[in-house]
Amino acid sequence: MSGFVVFGNAPEGEHKSIYQGYRLDYISRGKLRLFHDFIILNDDESVRYVNDKPSISNRMFAIALNNRPKLLENGSLDEAILGRNPKSNAFKLRTALLKKGDYDEKSTDIPSLQEIADKKQVNLVKVKRKMSSLGKPSSCVVEVFSEIDNQFIKIEGEFKR
Repeated sequence: MSGFVVFGNAPEGEHKSIYQGYRLDYISRGKLRLFHDFIILNDDESVRYVNDKPSISNRMFAIALNNRPKLLENGSLDEAILGRNPKSNAFKLRTALLKKGDYDEKSTDIPSLQEIADKKQVNLVKVKRKMSSLGKPSSCVVEVFSEIDNQFIKIEGEFKR
């Protein structure tokens, strides 16, 4: 956990992106949430930068936010169950990010979110600009195009307070 939260800087609209992975972090009033990070790409799949000034800190990105998952007794994330509950937004994200060759359709075992992030595959996402609970603008991934379903899948949900 970083102790400070970055809310994204991508404009609204459809963008090519690469899923970078997830992290636990605190938002306002000490609420722990699961963040999913997406790097935004240009049409030619090169990394897109704010004001076209290339640097790591200037990369354009967006986030998807989930409720806090169940944690282990030591307070760490139980990665073995992350994204395995079909009712969770993490599950919706996990299945939407799958490519046709990522798994055997006859098997119930699909790649974990970390395995998907490690592949650095390009995905199409829809981003909406919103105000965070801290009053900061944020770029939220609200839908991911599923290559398997050939449609956008809504990954945004309601937060438990």
